[in-house]
Amino acid sequence: MKKRTIKRSILSALVVTIMLMATSLTACSSRETTETSAKEETTKAEVTEETNEAEQTEEAAKPEPMEEPASESKAEDSKYPGIDMESTLPGLEWLASLDEIVEEPLIVVYNDETNKKVIVNEGDEVEFSRSSDVLALYSPNNETMAVGGLPGGFNEYWQGSNELPDSTTSKRAIACVRGATSSDSKQKCTAGVIINGELKEYRFVLKFVD
Repeated sequence: MKKRTIKRSILSALVVTIMLMATSLTACSSRETTETSAKEETTKAEVTEETNEAEQTEEAAKPEPMEEPASESKAEDSKYPGIDMESTLPGLEWLASLDEIVEEPLIVVYNDETNKKVIVNEGDEVEFSRSSDVLALYSPNNETMAVGGLPGGFNEYWQGSNELPDSTTSKRAIACVRGATSSDSKQKCTAGVIINGELKEYRFVLKFVD
């Protein structure tokens, strides 16, 4: 009887010991899992933070796109679509090519030596070479828009339209001046066109470059 009681006590003690060990192992495993998860979360946060910092640094390092300076000479004048401002035709021939494009008078500065072609609008200030630039007043139809006059202060005046091969059949008119005589740095100019019997004046400024 005593032997059975002792065996039962030993068995009970063994069962209790095994349960305690299992509980201890479970607790340790749970702690390790919790610590591992915490470490993984910390590592993920650090990696995310480093990635964000790297992206911000890369964005800050990217140079801002530079705006291209506005070109004084455009391939096509925005006010007069269809006009080729880069044409290599001589000034008078280029003006003659505008007959089917332009329906109003134009004031133009051109230079056949440099291929310069600039349309002068009301109130513009335009660079002008005293020695080589030509100031021209163009009318696509001299019957309804007759050239009324060019500014003074030049030593050479001529009808450029008379130098073109179709001068006897075309209705256009091109009056030209060259060789500014003013010693000032600028010259205020007025050109006139008679449109349907009324004089229309165009005012602009020539800024001398030589």
